[in-house]
Amino acid sequence: MLHHRSDKNSHLDTVLYEIDMLRHCSNTLAAKKAKKSESEEAEPEYNLGIEGFLIHLRNLLAFLTTLHSRNTDLRFDRPEVWLGRPLAEKEYSDLRDKAQAFNDSYSETFNGGKKVDCHDLISKFLQHCTPERYEQAIVGWEIEKMLEELKPILAEFEKRFTVPVSPKVRVWTSPESSHSTATIRRFGVTLASEEEEQEGPTAVPAYSRMLLHKLCR
Repeated sequence: MLHHRSDKNSHLDTVLYEIDMLRHCSNTLAAKKAKKSESEEAEPEYNLGIEGFLIHLRNLLAFLTTLHSRNTDLRFDRPEVWLGRPLAEKEYSDLRDKAQAFNDSYSETFNGGKKVDCHDLISKFLQHCTPERYEQAIVGWEIEKMLEELKPILAEFEKRFTVPVSPKVRVWTSPESSHSTATIRRFGVTLASEEEEQEGPTAVPAYSRMLLHKLCR
């Protein structure tokens, strides 16, 4: 069986996918934590929620801060690649600086006295198998707090660099929470379901714009 993640129409979609998955992991985490002792499968699902948030956070920090990106990665300071047009530095530098401040605020200093920022902490404790995962285990990650601090940065990024969208969205309820909804969007355009086309615009909160290929053909 071949598994395939949501398709992307552009490099910008890659960044939006990271944002969507970050929000999804955070928004479903509380329900998974509440259920983690109910079955053998529930605790690994909770772990996956934590790890998913951290992996997508690490990817976004690499992109937004430009501190840890490789030459082959998408970088905030190379808009010709991810946006398809040049930007003056002043058009994104405030968001870059805020992302760098966030990255630094979640740093840790280990016994050797070396300060490790948030991006590299995730690498040490999740991205790679390292001695620190046992020897200097972090008690926990303040995921809800981290997301709240990131929300203004991510919202402003979407406001500046995505195509204006219709308020009509395709929505379904997440089984993890009766209050969670999802929006399908591709290349900065929100897609409306057939029902919404008939009923008119619907304004809803949305944490995800999953890019479903079969709905976007």
